[in-house]
Amino acid sequence: MRQSVPVSERAPGWYPDSSVPGYERWWDGGTWSHVTRPGQSPAAVAAREAAERDAAARDAAARAATTQRAPVPPGHPVPPGYGTPPGYPAAQPGYAPPPPGYGTPPGYGTPPGYPTAPPPGYPPGYGPPGYPYGPVKPVPVAPDGTPLASPWWRLLARLLDGLLVSLVAGLVCIPFFVTMFHALGLYVDKANAAAEGTGPQPGPFELYTTGGFLGAYLAVIGIQLSLNVIYHMTCVALWGATPGKRAAGIRVRPWEADGRPGWGRAGKRVLCYEVASLVPFVGGIYSLVDVLFPLWDPRRQALHDKWPATIVVRTRP
Repeated sequence: MRQSVPVSERAPGWYPDSSVPGYERWWDGGTWSHVTRPGQSPAAVAAREAAERDAAARDAAARAATTQRAPVPPGHPVPPGYGTPPGYPAAQPGYAPPPPGYGTPPGYGTPPGYPTAPPPGYPPGYGPPGYPYGPVKPVPVAPDGTPLASPWWRLLARLLDGLLVSLVAGLVCIPFFVTMFHALGLYVDKANAAAEGTGPQPGPFELYTTGGFLGAYLAVIGIQLSLNVIYHMTCVALWGATPGKRAAGIRVRPWEADGRPGWGRAGKRVLCYEVASLVPFVGGIYSLVDVLFPLWDPRRQALHDKWPATIVVRTRP
């Protein structure tokens, strides 16, 4: 601020603001305030009206210059700033777009809050028509729009659950493992004696009748199966997810509506996976197909999801 009278001699009050024609700024006796007001004197009113007329004339000239430009032909590159009135800021959020038929400079007219991520149901890098994220590749969803879980997240959850159950089963089965190793040692001793010519050659299945090996082996299988059934059936029926599924950000629910599967659906899932995988000769092939089935199934269901009509959905983006 520059005034004809030294600032130090000014009394508090309103004084003409030389930086804004037609306005006054408050002087508190020590510093200039940020508060201004329209000037009350005839000279201030005239200066303010003149400034407003000049601004209106500049805007009219800018609009006239813009409308005289021909639209960019289809397929031709848009020159930077084309369709933008002279002096009008471009590539600034919140500014209105140029008139119809004019090319849009990069970033011009981007409104505040313009989406920076795909909407729910689309993977990173993709979105519906109109979103600048490339081809449309929607994620399969349930009838209510909840995204279905990827087969790889399901596999991760299965591995985590298998590791947890195996750890608990291993601790419970320690006495049976001791019996099995003892029987294996006796069988090896018989085989060594036969090799040295001091005893008969043991038969290929004699191990199962030596030192309680078969009973301990069946006990280990029974404990492993029982823990798997109790673990998966209880967690899915009550919470819709095992600890492994929770860690992977997925859960089990009915296909037709969201909710917990309940004991009936959870029991069918366990019967179709844990029990069916033990069927002699075909159990291993069935388990492999069951794990891979979500890769091509439109609902991303495994075989053990078909009978109970369950699906696995994402709980985290």
